[in-house]
Amino acid sequence: MRKQVVRIVSVDKRYMKEPYPYVPIFNERIGTYLTGQHIDPRDQRTSGNLTRLEIEDPSKIPAEKMKKFPHVIQAEIRLPLPHLRSFDISVDETGEYINKKDAAELNFYKIQYNIASSKSKIVPGEHLFYIEDLEDEARVRVSNRKLRYEAENLVREKGGFAKYKDIALILNYKIKDFRVNINASEAILEDKILEACETHPQEVVRCFDADADEDLFILKAEAQGLIARVGNSFFDGSQFLGDNLDEIKKFIRTESGARYQRRWAQQLGVAQNMPQEASQEELRKQRFDTLIEKSSKLLITGFIEDAVRFYQEAYTLDPKNPVLSQLKSEIDLKMEIKSTSGDDVESKKEEYIKKLESKDKRALVATLVGLKVDASVFNGLDDDALRNLIIETKFGDK
Repeated sequence: MRKQVVRIVSVDKRYMKEPYPYVPIFNERIGTYLTGQHIDPRDQRTSGNLTRLEIEDPSKIPAEKMKKFPHVIQAEIRLPLPHLRSFDISVDETGEYINKKDAAELNFYKIQYNIASSKSKIVPGEHLFYIEDLEDEARVRVSNRKLRYEAENLVREKGGFAKYKDIALILNYKIKDFRVNINASEAILEDKILEACETHPQEVVRCFDADADEDLFILKAEAQGLIARVGNSFFDGSQFLGDNLDEIKKFIRTESGARYQRRWAQQLGVAQNMPQEASQEELRKQRFDTLIEKSSKLLITGFIEDAVRFYQEAYTLDPKNPVLSQLKSEIDLKMEIKSTSGDDVESKKEEYIKKLESKDKRALVATLVGLKVDASVFNGLDDDALRNLIIETKFGDK
């Protein structure tokens, strides 16, 4: 058995003296009353809950189902909430609520828009009440203290000037309100990082995880100008890499993305655990990467014939590399733009729309970059919106 009592506290003086008159509201969108026991088609977890008919007339609830809902929040019933109303949500050895009525009514109040889930979540002018759960708050504080202790220990034991710079680089990206110059003095970096141990201990701890090295590698590439960030999106030249670090990591694990990782590593001087004399295979890969990079840059600047020449040489080195198909698509696009005449614009437009249907987001973004559309224009658009923007840009649709 676990004993637990919570209460709802008013933050509005009016409702410290008199109850607030809550009543279940009918939601037209989902076709039922919002009681906390209702079925929401958008949430699978509610599939076994009460139907609208059962909420309106509890006598319609089957006996077996009634065991799960012994206390029903009925349609349009008044549930006035007084200041400091307490709820016994203790559970027995099987995890079942002992006081079913309190549990049901608390779940109803939890879904009200003007009741904050905790004191720390109160939004002035929006919330009239908050749920005070002293047990849960105590557990959160204990957990945060333990995390803070762990974070501070890691910083002290495994820190140092070089490590502080790495941690600061990661935290600058991960924490919205954390900002520090990574080239600041050791004392300033340590001070800011220890401050983050208090406010965001979990993020500091993650800086010492094994997979943090991959995040750090990408962020260092960005810091050195090898990767550009426009809004939330990352690019290497015309190549769209992803909208966050996880998407970039997924991309560089592909065969076509691996060449970008190799080039960043080479330019950053990161050890690749290769023999001192590069193998023929590694030299071939390096040559292939160089040719693809040259072809892409020439394509952007309008030198299509030269871009084709470098593409063809790259093809002879690794004809099955998937990056070639994307580059070929960009080359074909440039050739189409160059050859499009006023007489057959409509037919070419229809043909081109069909081609766009098979392109994924990465290819669509690359096409827009090839059309010299600023990334800020299409950042955050879904696939259909990207396709429409391409058509509008290429054929002048409005």
